[in-house]
Amino acid sequence: GFYDLFPGTVAEESLPSDRSFVARYGSVNMVFVNVHNIRFNASGRAEAIDEFFVPEQIAKYKDFIMEMDTLMTGIHEIGHVMGGTILKTEEEVYFGKNYHLIDEEKPELISMWALPILKEKGIITEEQEIAGYYAMLLTIITSMNREPNDHMGARNMMFHYFLRHRSIVEYQADNGKSTKFGIDPVKMRICVRDMLGHVVDIISEGNLEELARFKGEYLSGARKEEFNARLSNLPSGAGLIFP
Repeated sequence: GFYDLFPGTVAEESLPSDRSFVARYGSVNMVFVNVHNIRFNASGRAEAIDEFFVPEQIAKYKDFIMEMDTLMTGIHEIGHVMGGTILKTEEEVYFGKNYHLIDEEKPELISMWALPILKEKGIITEEQEIAGYYAMLLTIITSMNREPNDHMGARNMMFHYFLRHRSIVEYQADNGKSTKFGIDPVKMRICVRDMLGHVVDIISEGNLEELARFKGEYLSGARKEEFNARLSNLPSGAGLIFP
């Protein structure tokens, strides 16, 4: 596994990624909840909630965000082994440098797609469902100052896709000096379903041409400096060391 990434500490994992190995031996998906919660609390996300979300809109969901982030992390890891493909070669080889981008995009979206299903089954409430969307938006926002690769690239594409399709709503605040973000839950449910379906089609069919087009349309570093400036004073929580 990958538990020696000094000085960092892994909070969750899905092992392994090799499809032939999974088919023969199975897989394991783990979330180290205590580590995950410590990282959440040390990451500046509480401060980012106040910085980026409309206070009147987030007030109802704020207290659910950390627990939903933890739940969705578990769903994310399970999502790595969901779905099929017609490819004869391993996806990592076939998709090359884009593999980790597309491989992280799918489970991130699956963790959101599962929320209304869990609500319908009575496992979570509607408030928790919407808090889950805010939890993902928080994760996306706090990734927007990074290079758009792998996890960060997947979240970057989600941000621009959701913004384009208006499931993320952008507001001008402080007399136009800053931007706040909100969620349209109805549009988000549709948006997540459509984007996930498109991503899964690309993976299952091995459609490199459509992946390049999709990536070209939604992967962008245009707002990196804007987010970097707003996130620079928040604690990152990325270098926790556990002896």
